[in-house]
Amino acid sequence: MILIIFSILKVVIATNIAETSLTIDGIYPVVDPGFVKQNVYNSKTGMDSLVVIPISQAQSKQRAGRAGPGKCYSLYTERSYRDEMLTCS
Repeated sequence: MILIIFSILKVVIATNIAETSLTIDGIYPVVDPGFVKQNVYNSKTGMDSLVVIPISQAQSKQRAGRAGPGKCYSLYTERSYRDEMLTCS
């Protein structure tokens, strides 16, 4: 989560934290880039890696809900939301 404070405006650049029940007072806008970092285990190498994957529609709705009375700005198109995102993760 990146929290940017300009005088009294708090902005959340949405990551997994925006999908939790954590509430930060004074958050007005949430910026949702449409991706999440996920830990993936590779059995061939025996190592974990952090990969960036697109979020699901359910995750998008959850992030938008964190804006409360504010606004959620999604950095993907409506077409991408409708046609390319999974309905749930």
